[in-house]
Amino acid sequence: MKKEKLRKLYQKLKSENGAVMIVEASFVFPIMFYVIFFLIFFGNMYVIKSAVSRYTSTAAIRGAEYYSNPWVKPVTEELQGKDVPTKNDDVRPYRHIFTSREIQNTVKEELDQNIKNYAGGFFSKMEPADVECKTEYKNYVLYSTFTAKTKYKVSFPIKFIFQNNIMTIPFDAYETVTVEDGSEFIRNTDMAVDYYQQSKLKEKIDEALGKVKEIFSKFSN
Repeated sequence: MKKEKLRKLYQKLKSENGAVMIVEASFVFPIMFYVIFFLIFFGNMYVIKSAVSRYTSTAAIRGAEYYSNPWVKPVTEELQGKDVPTKNDDVRPYRHIFTSREIQNTVKEELDQNIKNYAGGFFSKMEPADVECKTEYKNYVLYSTFTAKTKYKVSFPIKFIFQNNIMTIPFDAYETVTVEDGSEFIRNTDMAVDYYQQSKLKEKIDEALGKVKEIFSKFSN
């Protein structure tokens, strides 16, 4: 009996122009709507991720420049004011030994400001939230590095079906740049060579090399 009623209902809907398509569309369109919007929002999320990664990489490069050459920071600041400096008294010759947080804090503030001013891609409600920026300088004697880290969250602008809260995805960006200071590297290398030549280790190594040469000379003869 139930099957007969369903069959009659189906025949009735089928006989009406467009009724079946309307019923099908009422099921398919909402699903396709959410799928398309999910793909758009997810794509925009990776646009934001790319932008924050770019800001983080730029901050790491900027920090490495500031440490490698004391002229870079004052010149950059003066150029923003349309006035090029003619001298820089603060050359900081011991900046690699007695490091301060000044440059790290400056780069961190620039990174924070860049991310804060970012519009959030194509949707205004998808700006990076809970942003945590960190900068770090490390000196390994022969070389040094500057690192910039950013942790943040991106939320979808709308709630999806069967969700009590808006979906939020955490991201992080990380970049480490070698501080290229050629003059400092040469000075450290010369210092290492001087210590080596003045130490007893050089005498022992020269003595060992002399014995090796004698052995090879005997075999060659």
